[in-house]
Amino acid sequence: ATQEPQGIYWQNYDNTGMSEKAVRLAKGFGFIVTGLLIWCCVFYLPYAWSIMNFNYAGGRQPGAIYGLSFSMIVVVGNLMMTEICTRVSDFMGFKFKDSREACYMMLYLVAVMMNVALDLVTTYFMGYYIMSGLGFRSWTGTPLQDIPDFTDRFESYAMQRSMAQNLYEYGWPSTFIVPFLLEPVFTIYVPLRLFILIVRSHS
Repeated sequence: ATQEPQGIYWQNYDNTGMSEKAVRLAKGFGFIVTGLLIWCCVFYLPYAWSIMNFNYAGGRQPGAIYGLSFSMIVVVGNLMMTEICTRVSDFMGFKFKDSREACYMMLYLVAVMMNVALDLVTTYFMGYYIMSGLGFRSWTGTPLQDIPDFTDRFESYAMQRSMAQNLYEYGWPSTFIVPFLLEPVFTIYVPLRLFILIVRSHS
């Protein structure tokens, strides 16, 4: 047999055709974009606003609380994308678990790429504002804010440094370690303690 019984979603054996699946996939992408916009407006924009309104006079830099906040924002964004992609994959109504998992993997890949792209665009503008406030110049001595060409501004050391640092922080520790440390706490320990309290309340 090409599929084991435990890898089959028997409840999805209906007459759903490819056209219906295409409609569901389009709706799924709509959910992903909506989730991304919610994450951006509710979590990311307030952080960006606080960074851009920070007083950089005298070479001051945002403190550790800003770095921690950014890590949590990335973690929340990744968790949101994980949950949305999981629900969209289930919504597709695949008959086989392999197909559902492949769909989830592709959806999550696209979602994370969109997430990172949005982060990089926002980082560019934040980096430009911060580096300009700190008085950085190009290799020719031109102040960053006086460089008219986008390419020259983007390729300047100050902008490359700022965007590279942000991308590094996006990956480590926000993506590669923090979620894995928090997952057992919030998916195992916290629900366990919560259910224990619920059971005790009925005793």
